[in-house]
Amino acid sequence: MSNSIKITQTNTLEISLEKFIEACTIVQLYELEMMINKKLEAHEASFKVTNSFTVPERKALPANKKKIICLCGSTSFISTFEELNLELTLQGIIVLFIGCNTKSDDMLNLSAETKQMLDQLHFRKIDLADEIFVINNNGYIGKSTQNEINYAIKNNKPVKYLWRCP
Repeated sequence: MSNSIKITQTNTLEISLEKFIEACTIVQLYELEMMINKKLEAHEASFKVTNSFTVPERKALPANKKKIICLCGSTSFISTFEELNLELTLQGIIVLFIGCNTKSDDMLNLSAETKQMLDQLHFRKIDLADEIFVINNNGYIGKSTQNEINYAIKNNKPVKYLWRCP
């Protein structure tokens, strides 16, 4: 696929997928996926776009209920967590994510028991969420994040990814 933007003889703008994605923010890409899902649901209720597996159908949220998304991923990507938290919150979405950056364990002096408690607390956040959004920069998914994904799937929570998984 070409990495260029061009105007055809019929004055139609053509842009490569790569250039389009580069031009979009994370939230714009997320909104695009949501719009595609709505269109597909309107045409074929049993088909749902997901990144790597089929998620059981869920009832639509009541109009007065705000969507809740739990962010999951490596704390190495804390700046992406913060960016998504702000962007989604400004769109009226309730965002749940890590309570502390455990990459700085030495500074926080967290015991193994405290780390385990934080993991369990994050599972409860997943329970509260309507879906999880995995921050997997460059496709990276660590052991803890994989455990969170497995937990979400086991509990019928839709899972979406920042980077498409193979």
